[in-house]
Amino acid sequence: MIRVFKNIAVLMTVLMLFSCNDDKIKPENDEESVVDEDIFIDETQDFDIIEETDGEIAGDSDSTDDLVDLYEEDAEFIDEVADEIEEVSDADDVSNEPCAYLFGNPTAKTGLSMDQCKPVYDCEGVKFEAPIYTQEEIEWMESRVYLNPPDEMMSNPYDNPENYPNQPEKFCGIKFNDVDKLEYSLYTYDSMEALSQDGAVITHSGACGHCSSLQSLAVYVKEGDLAGPVRSCTTSGIIQSEEKTMECLMEIGFDRLCAKVWYYNTKNTTSKCILKCYDDFTSVYHLPDGTLNDCIQCDEDESGPVFKATSGRTRRNSGLPTALCRPCSTVSRVKHFYR
Repeated sequence: MIRVFKNIAVLMTVLMLFSCNDDKIKPENDEESVVDEDIFIDETQDFDIIEETDGEIAGDSDSTDDLVDLYEEDAEFIDEVADEIEEVSDADDVSNEPCAYLFGNPTAKTGLSMDQCKPVYDCEGVKFEAPIYTQEEIEWMESRVYLNPPDEMMSNPYDNPENYPNQPEKFCGIKFNDVDKLEYSLYTYDSMEALSQDGAVITHSGACGHCSSLQSLAVYVKEGDLAGPVRSCTTSGIIQSEEKTMECLMEIGFDRLCAKVWYYNTKNTTSKCILKCYDDFTSVYHLPDGTLNDCIQCDEDESGPVFKATSGRTRRNSGLPTALCRPCSTVSRVKHFYR
């Protein structure tokens, strides 16, 4: 009987952990949340992204996928446009008002209203509206061939977190190897200038990782809230083997490399946050003031940094709104129109 109760507790633990491994944040109106970022605009590729700093704070993470507002303390928001690229919009068209809401796509599980969280922002001199991608565009992403994937992780990265540093100041670029854009490779660049000069297109801010593929991007676009799908895989994994859990995660759409990142993340969060997640079994993701519930915050603190370092792509650094809402200034403004 005791074993049954323990299993139930573990099952409950998993309910919240999946949503947070992708980008962890405090609400925008938190006085400690100030971001140091550079904006680069590329009209030719329809991309518009934020370069995030690497000033990590104890207790903060991302990844969407992240200790709460990893890049936000003791910095200022800088609107710097690459000299050789003409600005997309007139400065008069952009509001300089403080952001009074978060960026995301709230659901019933979010705990916030559309006034508190929305997939568009126009504040602090920055304007961004998350695109809506069609089913045809998603299928196109899924059908591309990834030519230079990294090796699969064969050991738990949380056992040696010092070996997995975050590199938010870098950029992950995509280069297609043929005219029809059937095949592509991903490369990490030190700057947007280097990325552009190499003929690449930005696909997310931060270094490339095990979830940077277009296949993983397609999953993130389709699943605005991965709570249900990942919860099902993780709960079954408690009873079944690692391989069965991996198979379940891959059925969601992840390739094996990214599924492994999620597997280790959920395993780590389950071991570190079981009591807090048990208490938040039926809780919404955010408290009324926009902060995260204790379970998600625990995942942020315990698993966020390694998740971001190993995954590369998160939903926040890919400009994708989710059921977990983020400060607008921490979202990389990337638009995924590669065709």
